[in-house]
Amino acid sequence: MKALLKQVALLFAGVAAVHIILVALTSIAYSPLDELDTFKAWETIYRLPERLVAFGVSEPALRQERNMIVLGASNAVQGFRPAELGAGFPEYRIHNMALNGSNVTEMRMAVELAIASTPPALVTDTVFVYGVWYGGFVDNSQRKAMQHAFQLDRGKEGNEDAGLRPELERWGAPGVLSNTNLLEDYPPLLRGISLGLRPYFALDRVKVFVWRFGVPLALLSGGPVGEARARAMALDLDVTPLQFAFSREAQINFWRRYMGRPDGQLKEEQFEELTALARRVEQLGACLVLVDMPIPAWHEEISKEDASYRRLMTKGLAEIATLRRISYVSLRDARLEFSDSAHPREGTTSQWSDELVKRVRPLLQESLAKPQ
Repeated sequence: MKALLKQVALLFAGVAAVHIILVALTSIAYSPLDELDTFKAWETIYRLPERLVAFGVSEPALRQERNMIVLGASNAVQGFRPAELGAGFPEYRIHNMALNGSNVTEMRMAVELAIASTPPALVTDTVFVYGVWYGGFVDNSQRKAMQHAFQLDRGKEGNEDAGLRPELERWGAPGVLSNTNLLEDYPPLLRGISLGLRPYFALDRVKVFVWRFGVPLALLSGGPVGEARARAMALDLDVTPLQFAFSREAQINFWRRYMGRPDGQLKEEQFEELTALARRVEQLGACLVLVDMPIPAWHEEISKEDASYRRLMTKGLAEIATLRRISYVSLRDARLEFSDSAHPREGTTSQWSDELVKRVRPLLQESLAKPQ
C-alpha cells in the first residue's frame, strides 16, 4: 500500500511540475497586458471578451495606477477606444470592459470583478464610465434566449451560455461571483485561478486557430465564422446580412425581436439593477458616470423601445441622482456618425471619445470633489 501511495504521490508531483512549467511558458509567450480591451480580446491569451473580463482582471494593469473603466454593450465597445480616451484623460489608465450583448446584470458582475482586482488604496480613484441605451436593458431571461440565437464563432458548438458567470463556471470557478464578500476578501483566489488556467486558455486559442484555417480535426467543433454571423445578424428576419446593413426596417425589427417586447415596453428589471449598481459603486467610494449613448435620429423617432427606455431612465435617475459621486451625461444630442442603428461609423470613434471627454471631464471633477 505504501508503494502504491508513493507512486500516486510521484504521479501528482509530476503532473504538477508539468503544469507549473506550462504556466511559466504561457506567461512568457503572452506578456502582461497594459490595458483590458474587449475589442482586442482575440489578440490576448483569453481570446473571448467574456473571458478577458472574467479572468483578465487578474492582470497587473488594474493594480498599478488609477483606472477609468468603460462599461456597456457593443456601442461602447466600439465607440470608446482606450487610446483615444486616454488622450483626454491622461491621468487615468483606460480599460474597456464593455461586452457585446451585455445588460446591466452583466455589468454589475464586471464591476465586482474589477473592484476585486483593484488595490483598496486605488478604489476611490477608480472611475466607471457606463454607456447606457435601451439595447443594454434586455431582461435576463430574454438575453439568455438571444445568446443561444447568436451562434457567433466561439470555437465550439455554440450551445454554451455566454457571459461572465458561465465563463467562470465553465473553467471550474463557480461561486466566485455569487458571494460579494468572497470577491472582497479573497481577490488572490481569482488571480490564482486565472494563472493556473493559462495553459488551457492557450490551448483553446490554438484549437480555434487551427479551425479557422480549415483543418478538419474531429475534436474541433463549431462552424464557419461568416455563416454563423449571417445567421446571427438575420435572426430569422428573412434578409441577407447585406440587406440587413442597409435596411432600417430590418434593423428596427431586429431590435424588437432582440428585446422580446412586442409592445415595445421594457421591463423594470434592469433599471432596478442599474440603481443597485450605482448604490454599490457609492458604497465602494468609486465614481460612476452614466453616459446616455446616442442613436441615429431615424432610430429614435420610430423605436417604441427607446421611448420606453427614456421614460424609465428618467424615473430611475431621480433616485440615482441623490447618490454621491454618481453623475449622468447625455450624448444623444451629439452630432456623431453611425454605421447602422447604434454603432459608430468606421474611422469616427475619435469623435465619440472627444465628445465624451468634453462632457464628462467637468462632471468628473465635480464628482471627485464630493466626500466619499
